[in-house]
Amino acid sequence: MPDHSAGPLTTVGIGSHTSWAAAWSVPTVAFAVTDESIAKLVNQIDYLLYEGNAAMRAPENGLIEVDGALEFVADYNNMDLLLTAFFGRVGPAPGVYTFEDNLDDILRIEIDKGYRRYRIGSFKANSLELRCEAGQPLVGTIEGIGQDIVRTADAATSLSLSSWNPVNFAHTQGSGYLRLGDQVNDLAAGDNLGVNSFTLRFDRNLAAHYQSPDASHSDPDLRGEPVPDGFRDATLAMDIPRYVSDTIPDWRDAGTLLQSAINFVDGAETFLIELPEIKAVDGFNAESSGPSHRTLAGSFAVRRNVNNTNNGPPDMSAITAEARITIT
Repeated sequence: MPDHSAGPLTTVGIGSHTSWAAAWSVPTVAFAVTDESIAKLVNQIDYLLYEGNAAMRAPENGLIEVDGALEFVADYNNMDLLLTAFFGRVGPAPGVYTFEDNLDDILRIEIDKGYRRYRIGSFKANSLELRCEAGQPLVGTIEGIGQDIVRTADAATSLSLSSWNPVNFAHTQGSGYLRLGDQVNDLAAGDNLGVNSFTLRFDRNLAAHYQSPDASHSDPDLRGEPVPDGFRDATLAMDIPRYVSDTIPDWRDAGTLLQSAINFVDGAETFLIELPEIKAVDGFNAESSGPSHRTLAGSFAVRRNVNNTNNGPPDMSAITAEARITIT
């Protein structure tokens, strides 16, 4: 009998809605993942009773937690639902994605694991990490909080990827670029920067509770819709291949406000990340390990735009949040 539970045979479909715990509806878009780790935890309640016996009674089921992540290779044509669910979208798809403070988009996810299909009817994205290193594609991880996982033998929805075209580090060369500069002028070719790798991470800082203020939450064992539980946070880390300049350490020491843009271009397709207001806050000390050459690695705080009035291109003045992603 063939083993249809093999990892490479896994398929994932995603859809979206705006009501937590809404009735299940089939996903509408295929989404290619390289790893999936969304899992269900049934907490256990132990009763530690003094009954004249050193052994405990069997525990009872308690609260249910669904948490985990999907890892993927970013591409130019299949990112809309995921980015909309994390940031919000301006205009039609594919389009412009930037943070909304009160985002209602909720993902529904179906993972075909061969023997069974795992359905997560409500999943709210809490963090998104995009990382890329020389010679490799742009890899992402989206982590979040789910309501429940239902296993089903129903046939999985037949979905196929739409013109999958991966975003690669090489696409920052030629017509593409990675630029870093202060906010005195628009970013330009003179601000081009070569890096070994970069990692951009966004955290929405969501929390989910088992009860609602009006007691309308229907299942006390399952978490209600996650809501913001503090400020968002975002960071950009870079590893520069050689220590040949003090520009970034000088910016760090002076507390200079900076800006950055990372533009992947493959023919007519673009994946542009704009960060209008960032600040070097950690590292960039040119450490070395043994006889190896010195690199320059560190991180930047990524914050909402208060000071950048440059209208480019890229037009940083039009961005009020921490970041904007534009796919064309």
